[in-house]
Amino acid sequence: MENIEGTKESEGKLLTTELDSRFSKEMAKVMTINKTKYPRGNKYKKLDPIELFEAMERHLLAVKEHFQYNTSLIDDDGCNHIAKIATNADMLFVQLNLITNENTSK
Repeated sequence: MENIEGTKESEGKLLTTELDSRFSKEMAKVMTINKTKYPRGNKYKKLDPIELFEAMERHLLAVKEHFQYNTSLIDDDGCNHIAKIATNADMLFVQLNLITNENTSK
């Protein structure tokens, strides 16, 4: 009998199955709810990385309060503070790559 199972090379590929789709949805929710504050493509424009870092720290403090005082992980707009940290980290990642690319192109 002939082998009917195929193969797919995955050596050295990103392991996307390790990403939690629920978390990706939470990040998308942050961007959707805040689309008037942060319109599409905003993270690719020049932003102050320190302001992004400070936003992450504020949400980290909210998570710390959750552990210390059992406060909610959900912010006033219905978004998860951890997803907001990740969304800010995503924007910071883009900004730091923009800065690196600016410096190497000079």
